[in-house]
Amino acid sequence: MVLQSLIRENNRLVPAEVEVLLLPGLPQIQVLGLPDQVIKESLHRVRSALRTQGFDWPRARQVLVNIRPVDQRKSSRGLELAIAAGLIWEMGQKKAPLQQKGMYVYGELSLSGEVSEPDDLATDFLPQENDLVLTGVGDSARGFTRQRISCLQDLDKPLRVEACGPLHEIFRPQEGLQRFFSAAEARALMIAALGEHHWLLAGASGAGKTTLARSLKSFLAPPSDVDLREGRAIDGWRPWIAPHHSASALSLIGGGVPPKPGEISRADTGILFLDELLEFDPSAQEALREPVETGEIRLSRGQSSRTFPARLQLIATTNLCPCGRWVPGEKITCGRSWRRCRSALEKISGPFFDRFDLLTFAGGSVVDRKMSGEKILERLLGACEFRRSEKRPLTRDLSRLQIETLWQELDEPWRSELRESSAFQSERRRLSTLRVARTIADLEGSLRIRGFHLQEAMDLGFKNFDQLHSGDMGV
Repeated sequence: MVLQSLIRENNRLVPAEVEVLLLPGLPQIQVLGLPDQVIKESLHRVRSALRTQGFDWPRARQVLVNIRPVDQRKSSRGLELAIAAGLIWEMGQKKAPLQQKGMYVYGELSLSGEVSEPDDLATDFLPQENDLVLTGVGDSARGFTRQRISCLQDLDKPLRVEACGPLHEIFRPQEGLQRFFSAAEARALMIAALGEHHWLLAGASGAGKTTLARSLKSFLAPPSDVDLREGRAIDGWRPWIAPHHSASALSLIGGGVPPKPGEISRADTGILFLDELLEFDPSAQEALREPVETGEIRLSRGQSSRTFPARLQLIATTNLCPCGRWVPGEKITCGRSWRRCRSALEKISGPFFDRFDLLTFAGGSVVDRKMSGEKILERLLGACEFRRSEKRPLTRDLSRLQIETLWQELDEPWRSELRESSAFQSERRRLSTLRVARTIADLEGSLRIRGFHLQEAMDLGFKNFDQLHSGDMGV
């Protein structure tokens, strides 16, 4: 008896073949194909479920279960239903259904033989259009076509096919839409969301940096059809991954033998949020430099080598000194020395700072927050429509050649002035500033980058970073 089920591969459920064979021998069951401890323990539930439901256990026969492909370690929460069903059908205790391509048997068993649907079926399985899953009773209400059974005795009853809605539904997070923002906060949100630029929010404790950063996910463009089809969406929206500051470099980039993806790959097409950036280990920060820039991470462990996607938007928040009060341009009032305040920032290297396109200093009065999230979203939708009408890609995805074209579009006085400016001595910062300027032009509905677009981009990027590096302590 051969049937199809599902096993885990990284953070997804993928098809696997389960072959059940009875041979003369001692009454025992063996699983072949590198099963992990979860699958081995499921054999005890299978035996108990069969006997409790009144099925005979094979006598004087050995049960072999082979899981293909056989060359990789297996883990699965729902193979036990496949194993139990395969045994029942192989022994003829229930009539086996007509096996067809795209029909999967996946469910968890209780000791009494009741069948439930594993939670990961709705979130981690990427079915094709005509796939059907024989599973247990569950609460999930979206995904694909299922045939549900409540216990093993239902295997031969007419099954009611249940269509559980579309494969993917889009649910825009409401967190940011229900808030009000100051003009500066709203402007930074719109630029960061429209261009999907890497953004660092710095400033005093309690100034609302984390709240502002978390609001950003409400204003991102919806996941594309490709992202939805390939499963790069979490709960109907783009990923938001926020590792704790104790996370190691290995947990962020991935590792193991064979290599497995880390948090940056989970954040693919979404946001990697690093709250309290200064608290992250410097090695973890440095490990992000290359994947943040290239959009992928290549891991080699032993004889295995794999490339994982990491096309993410990096958002981080940080205080700038040990007491958490200082921001550039303001006096130090906590009693600590200038040297000690400066030493805190030395935990972040210059090259890692350069990966951020935007730097804003949080602060301002609560009474200044008068722009609603709904108004910001309305403005962004208009800017997205303008960009689509011009058939321009996402600003972050502009190639080097396309960015150089933006440079040539600038008026000559601006190009001449900027060639002599220290702002453009860093090639990475020059390209970053042009990308941000193009986003601002899209936001304003402008076909070309104008001088004031470039000036604002410089203020949000180079000038704020320069102010931070210069150590303007307001003394």
